[in-house]
Amino acid sequence: MLNLLWLVVVLMVIAALLGFGGVVSSLQSVAWFLIVAAVVLAVVGFVTGRRAL
Repeated sequence: MLNLLWLVVVLMVIAALLGFGGVVSSLQSVAWFLIVAAVVLAVVGFVTGRRAL
């Protein structure tokens, strides 16, 4: 999941440099969702003692 997050961040930077504002805002929403999901899975894994990611 974190690899996918890095891919989205790189795509956001490339789109921003090329001037595609609409694409950047869409990718920002995807990145925010992935960050929240990763944090939730990390907390669940920490609490249960399992590796969630």
